[in-house]
Amino acid sequence: VSAPPPSSGGVVICQILNILEGYRMKELGFRSAQGMHYQIEAMRHAYADRNSYLGDPDF
Repeated sequence: VSAPPPSSGGVVICQILNILEGYRMKELGFRSAQGMHYQIEAMRHAYADRNSYLGDPDF
């Protein structure tokens, strides 16, 4: 019996939200240029960490 490893999506979402917690997103506005920039950078860092720490290097 075997099972696939757990999804890394939850970990990535938590990391993105933790990064964004340090910024005043409500004041900036969700769709403002600066707000979008922070979101994109948070996603970039979270997915880079996922690839470095949560992936299977042999895959």
